[in-house]
Amino acid sequence: MLRTSQKGDVVPWLAFFLRGVLAQAQDAEERTVRLVELQAGLRSELLDERQPGSVVRLADLLFSSPILNSALVAQRLDVAAPTAHRAIATLVERGDLVEITGGRRHRVYRAGQIFDAVYGDISPPSGSADA
Repeated sequence: MLRTSQKGDVVPWLAFFLRGVLAQAQDAEERTVRLVELQAGLRSELLDERQPGSVVRLADLLFSSPILNSALVAQRLDVAAPTAHRAIATLVERGDLVEITGGRRHRVYRAGQIFDAVYGDISPPSGSADA
């Protein structure tokens, strides 16, 4: 940048900037591919297992809300609370969701595979909840 400001030569700065854009685009593409493959694989497994539609829909919901609670599930899937609880329990049993609050009420669940696909080994603290 010094060369650009002193001599007006924008080519080195532009090349540096474009290398950064390329690196970010490649990283975003890799993360997107991992997410798409994970979603397709999860959906396929659930359909092969003949899981109820509420479970398949919940699995799809995880990709927009990877941290959630039963109230959010019931609202977003437009199902009764018992149906939301059963769908959550199914994904917990399969290992697709993990309960992260440790309480008996107002539980929050996290889809760890989604965070792994996006962040690799880096994930947000288990106490943070969007739900």
